[in-house]
Amino acid sequence: MTASDVGAVLVRELLYVAAFQLDEGESVSRTRAGQGLPDTRLGEALRLSEDDGEVGLDPELGPQLLYRHVPADVATQAAARLRPVSRTVFRGVPQSIAWRIVPSTYVVCTADEVIHPERQRAMARRAGRSLEWPCGHSPATGRPDQVADLIAERVGARRPTG
Repeated sequence: MTASDVGAVLVRELLYVAAFQLDEGESVSRTRAGQGLPDTRLGEALRLSEDDGEVGLDPELGPQLLYRHVPADVATQAAARLRPVSRTVFRGVPQSIAWRIVPSTYVVCTADEVIHPERQRAMARRAGRSLEWPCGHSPATGRPDQVADLIAERVGARRPTG
């Protein structure tokens, strides 16, 4: 049994929420899905540290893009927890493509200012099921009950029988 086989047994469904559902050879900075589609202002908000190769966000524009549709107090708390990430996050390619063997649901966030909704729709075509929510990039922060309800629904739908 390979690592992929173990994952397929343990993971019954993948859930992508305004996320990158990457295919072979793709990375966050290079997805074939949605090529030629509009970008967002995320590039403007990224700040590269030459010292350590980390990428952070502009302290004003970054949280605006991530949390525009989140209550102000929640957005402030969430933004305070943001930390830089390695530049490799944007260049890394998946070693295996789980959505090819595990059922998946993709939630397109139609007011997202981080991953353009049209790019999300292009990636969502890879999923077995897709939904659209009228919200920004961070529904887990702004609509936690809706995210929890979706997770509970999908767990119930994939509950083993017998």
